[in-house]
Amino acid sequence: MGFPYHNHRARFMVDCDSAWIRFTDSPNLTNVDYVNGQSHYQIRVRLDGGTDTHTWTVSQPSVASNDLNFVSDSQAISALSSASKIMIAFPWYGERNAVFEWDLTGSTDAIRKSCESRQ
Repeated sequence: MGFPYHNHRARFMVDCDSAWIRFTDSPNLTNVDYVNGQSHYQIRVRLDGGTDTHTWTVSQPSVASNDLNFVSDSQAISALSSASKIMIAFPWYGERNAVFEWDLTGSTDAIRKSCESRQ
């Protein structure tokens, strides 16, 4: 991405029953819907390098938060547990869609261990 966003990085955060994306700096997204006081955004998702594009919803818990929570945690956790790669396009201000891609190698084991540690 261009200035001032070129240093933004993101990673998936997952525990046993919730999933979210944590950015190094607050994402500057567009096309917001407000639901119960939270900002909701539609993101485009592709799994395993496929051509099928899915639309998922994420919410930002507060203004300027670095986190985007998946509205459907089970959908996100299921995808993260079974896919080898995920690509997400965010409706980023001034960038059209900002695309982030993650290699999910080892995510199945990490999620399983997270759940085991909570029991």
